[in-house]
Amino acid sequence: MSARARIAGAGALLSLLATTPPAHAQAPDVDLDAPPPISAEPPAPGPAEPPASAEPPPPPALSPPPAVEAAPTGPVIELPPDTAAPSRPMVGVRAAAAVGDGAAPTTIIGGYGQLDVRYRRVGFGRDFDGRANVRRIVLLVDHAWSERIHSYVELEWENAVACSSCQGVAEVEQAFIDAEVVGRALHVRAGLMLVPMGIINRWHEPPVFYGVDRPSFDQSVIPTTWRELGAGLTGRVGEHWRWEAYVMTAIDPTRLGPDGIIGGRGLGMLQPARAAALVGRVEYSPWLGTIIGLAGYGSDMAPNAQFFDAAGQRIHPRFPLFGWAADARARHAGFELRLVAAQFFMPRSGALMDTRRADGSFYYPDPAVTGPVPNRTQGAYAELAYDVLRLALPGTAQQLLPFARAEYYNTQAAVPDFYQPRGDFDVKELTMGVSYLPIQHVVGKADVQLRDRHFGLDELLINFGVGWMF
Repeated sequence: MSARARIAGAGALLSLLATTPPAHAQAPDVDLDAPPPISAEPPAPGPAEPPASAEPPPPPALSPPPAVEAAPTGPVIELPPDTAAPSRPMVGVRAAAAVGDGAAPTTIIGGYGQLDVRYRRVGFGRDFDGRANVRRIVLLVDHAWSERIHSYVELEWENAVACSSCQGVAEVEQAFIDAEVVGRALHVRAGLMLVPMGIINRWHEPPVFYGVDRPSFDQSVIPTTWRELGAGLTGRVGEHWRWEAYVMTAIDPTRLGPDGIIGGRGLGMLQPARAAALVGRVEYSPWLGTIIGLAGYGSDMAPNAQFFDAAGQRIHPRFPLFGWAADARARHAGFELRLVAAQFFMPRSGALMDTRRADGSFYYPDPAVTGPVPNRTQGAYAELAYDVLRLALPGTAQQLLPFARAEYYNTQAAVPDFYQPRGDFDVKELTMGVSYLPIQHVVGKADVQLRDRHFGLDELLINFGVGWMF
């Protein structure tokens, strides 16, 4: 996914919103993490091309515009509309002097935000616990030194305040360089990048997903936002196929738990780099408005740690980790359907829990109490939404999208022999709600969630939120 596709125009995110049909604009989609509809083709690996229906005007210049100026590149949005509309103008900073291959350097700033109020009740007849939160604020900066080479940086703040004694964090979510090698057919990319699995790990701006918060499946089985340091290639084959392949830092095998792989992610923070993971994704768009994706992950986690036996001797075990994810998105006549499924396998997690440090202590001292590291995690969800204003107010750019989502996620789907899986990690969840977009890049949301943690529908959540992207 090209970074420029993520923030071009009023911040790659606006452009991607602009290609929706005016009669029933769909939730915006960015080429780095979004799913809703908006583009006449799947996202390009390099700088995205402006829609065929109209050429967007060049971004405003701080000084007199250069004599020769490259056409602005706006994000290509997934799930394209039935018809294309002109892109919004780019907003950024463009220098007057030409550089490199003749294009003027450009810096584009974008971002998104999410504010929530959530009420949660666990158990029947109990009181609700209510919390209001600045869930996340994100700043995106994309700088192009030329038409061929650019960098992309995404900074994120969660829960308003980051400190040693609070739950807030300030982090770098992405930071990479992308270089065009052969047009849209081949790009090289290196840096801190999103692992290209599923939908939400790649497309997670608030106006582009349904529900006040991201699907629970995408916070457990595919632990969004999952990113790793690495390098690789992206490209397109014709108009229907797109692919990505990377070598990335692998999971740390000493930081796993009953919740699966989430604790072992590198996130670009002093991650052991003695092991590597191979990650790839292929997307196919058979016709306008439909995208099907398949991704795979494989690594041996063991080199990322030192293991010893009971006698204090260094051992060199193997701890493989394999995973796959499949997703499909289709949009037609105001309806949008999403289907996602994934599994991860750790066949030697039993042996992993028996390993020791050099001092003889166990990496996993009491898994029978805390819960075992699983052999398999898995989950899936199906989601359907419809824009009711398509019929109620023909011609409006507003959207009112009731939706329903059924999820299943289980990070204890299979555990080693002699261990018992934790039932509270086996969850079935139903979410029903509505998203209202007065304009394409601002959304108000409300939903109700019922969770069955293997003990019945004993968890109820009522959520409200607002989000935006620019």
